[in-house]
Amino acid sequence: FLSNYEEFLCPLKRNSPLERISKVNKMGNKPVKRFSAGLLNVAVWRNKGTSRYGEESVFHTVSISRGYKSQGEFKSTGSLRPEDLGTARDLLQQAEDFLNSGSAEMEEEIVEEVL
Repeated sequence: FLSNYEEFLCPLKRNSPLERISKVNKMGNKPVKRFSAGLLNVAVWRNKGTSRYGEESVFHTVSISRGYKSQGEFKSTGSLRPEDLGTARDLLQQAEDFLNSGSAEMEEEIVEEVL
């Protein structure tokens, strides 16, 4: 029982869908920074785009997901439960603080913080 329980609580241990989603998005980008608590994950992404004036620009986005297990498979959703909201707020605050810090990490490879 304990090994299944630990696997459920730590879905990023193995090559699960949640691990793959949180490490690389559909466009092949890796998050610049990830904040996690339990099954909640907030990722900061670095994106490149073109402004309406045709200039290349860099901007950041933030995603939030909650892991869960369905029929023995680990999955991820953007839907949160009411009891997730306090933790989500704390993780989003950490992401905002990170973005506002102008940290050099935003240009480096992924760094993970786990509560």
